[in-house]
Amino acid sequence: MRFPRVAHWVFGALLFPNLVLAASTPSYSSYRVGNTSDALPKVQPRGGIALLGGGDKAEDYLPWLFEHAAGHGAGADILVIRASGTDEYNADLMKLARVNSVETIVFHSREASYDSYVLSRFRQAELLFIAGGQQNLYMNYWAGTPVETEIQKMAEHGIPIGGTSAGLAILGDFIYSSYHGSAQSPESLRNPYYKDITLDRGFLKLPFLAQTLTETHFTQRDRMGRFLTFLARAKKDWALASPIYGIAVDEDGALLLETQNENAGVATVAGAEHVYVVSTPVEQPERCTPEAALTYAGYHVQKLYDGAQYDLAHKQLVAGKTEEYQLNIKDGQISSSSGSVY
Repeated sequence: MRFPRVAHWVFGALLFPNLVLAASTPSYSSYRVGNTSDALPKVQPRGGIALLGGGDKAEDYLPWLFEHAAGHGAGADILVIRASGTDEYNADLMKLARVNSVETIVFHSREASYDSYVLSRFRQAELLFIAGGQQNLYMNYWAGTPVETEIQKMAEHGIPIGGTSAGLAILGDFIYSSYHGSAQSPESLRNPYYKDITLDRGFLKLPFLAQTLTETHFTQRDRMGRFLTFLARAKKDWALASPIYGIAVDEDGALLLETQNENAGVATVAGAEHVYVVSTPVEQPERCTPEAALTYAGYHVQKLYDGAQYDLAHKQLVAGKTEEYQLNIKDGQISSSSGSVY
């Protein structure tokens, strides 16, 4: 009898536990290391969301996620998902004490989001990490599929979730989906509706991130202009009467959000870089139309430093250092009450 490729892989895993296993289909590739039998969590997980700004130090924050997994990581099965690359996180995650297994699934098409094996991996994981890549592929492959449902269930059950770069970009309520290319700040300010600006909403509903848009690689790629434009667009396109919020994380930095303990809603800045929490005015933009430069005054900025603790539920500083200032946009030009955009 000739087994299908995935079935053959699983059958072999049962005979030879603790192997490094790889399987590939036209719709996805899977790389698994560690124990081939799934761990049974000893206690409930302690929910948390790691918002990572991209760069080369995502591994620095994986232990925080691991500590929030069921049984504080003891015997945890970790799932990494992405739409490009390979299994580069597997080795680092396996170094964490008491990991049961690590599996990376690389999605090649939307079809994989309906695959029974793929969906089973979400249901058996105690930790989910969304790697960097292209958020347009993530939205194309996952939005409106059973994978979206499974990620939402994980969040509701307190499974810790982390995302870096594009993996962070899709965790907010509002999402810069980047279907046509990566928007740049000058073009965004000159024309808030130029082709590279595509926004979506409601892929996930994660704790304390309602009406919030997330941004990555922030100061390193000079993204303040496009970030403010995205917020103005979201405010206008969804005709909201309340402020829109944005969380922008610098490269190699992180905002680590507690979601289920006595500090639920409190997020800690980690890393030498900064995190920016920005809110729009209550009022609609003075001018946010196609082929015209953006005009919108009154953005409130809180620049958070390493170690600062911030209450996302009440949008206020709990501890640590912050700078507060106002940004105004007139005819596509940004001015700052502090003298600096950043």
